[in-house]
Amino acid sequence: MKVIERKTGKCVAFKNDWFAPRELAAYNPHNRSVVYQRNDGTLSCLKIDDSSVHRYSYMPPSTIGAINFLPETNEMALLCNDSLLAITKYDNFAEEIPMALVIKCKLSPDSRYAAGIILDKSGLFRIGIWFLETLKSRDNIPDYTIAVSDIKISNLAISSDSQTIAVHYVNNKIRFYSVHNGLYENEYELHNDLINDMAYSPCGNYFTTASDDSTIKIWKVDSKTHDRTIKTHTPVRHFQYDKTGNYILATNAASVKLFSVDTRKCINTFKVNTNFIPAQFSPCNKYIVACSDKKVYVYDISSGKCVNKIEPRDEQIEGF
Repeated sequence: MKVIERKTGKCVAFKNDWFAPRELAAYNPHNRSVVYQRNDGTLSCLKIDDSSVHRYSYMPPSTIGAINFLPETNEMALLCNDSLLAITKYDNFAEEIPMALVIKCKLSPDSRYAAGIILDKSGLFRIGIWFLETLKSRDNIPDYTIAVSDIKISNLAISSDSQTIAVHYVNNKIRFYSVHNGLYENEYELHNDLINDMAYSPCGNYFTTASDDSTIKIWKVDSKTHDRTIKTHTPVRHFQYDKTGNYILATNAASVKLFSVDTRKCINTFKVNTNFIPAQFSPCNKYIVACSDKKVYVYDISSGKCVNKIEPRDEQIEGF
């Protein structure tokens, strides 16, 4: 496990681990550490200041799908992809909360609830809502479920204000549900090919999808009308808004493209064999970070030039 400083590209913490870490890792801002799941399934915490490692005794029963640190606390939420949602303290894990077969879980932006895709014993798909305040008292039962369907649910997105959940079905329809009452609000039929990614804009006013049909489509949330289409000329596997909502970064297998939302034009194309690892904006919004084979490239957004190249030995990069 390596921790690389963004500005200098230097390794600030390193630990050689026989059980190589999986691609998932999360930075804890409360104590300058990185929590990651090892290939043997256990969790470890790498301290950045002295490269020491604290190994948790807790063994998650499955691969963790996301690690979130709740705002202004030392609580950590582990969202497992198939059987568990656990709320933990930094050093002492709380009682684990088993659930039904959960395919994917996401934490709401306000950190009040978790939403997960459930496949129940009858073969129906639904979205389960677990409010974190009452999670332990309710054992494995969600506060309620919505979007019940015999059509497979493949993805979900939570609005910026945490009030609405967008549900993507494999028949390429996206339906929107209220978190508070579970009522169906509206439906979009967006693309002519597979939808690979979807998200709300940072301001929350737009809902955006990316597809194999080589388009990114943007919809107005308030009027529920189509606003604009960005033609990418290549299938889009992943995309990300910058923090202003003015730019979109689109990733496919062989390149990363930067688009202006206003003009819908491509500003720059970065030729990188990404292996479908999503490129990302830096928190300061000045750089783009992309992976290619065994290298990490840092590009300056304004000039489009590569300002740093990180080569973490000979290991294959699976995520960052």
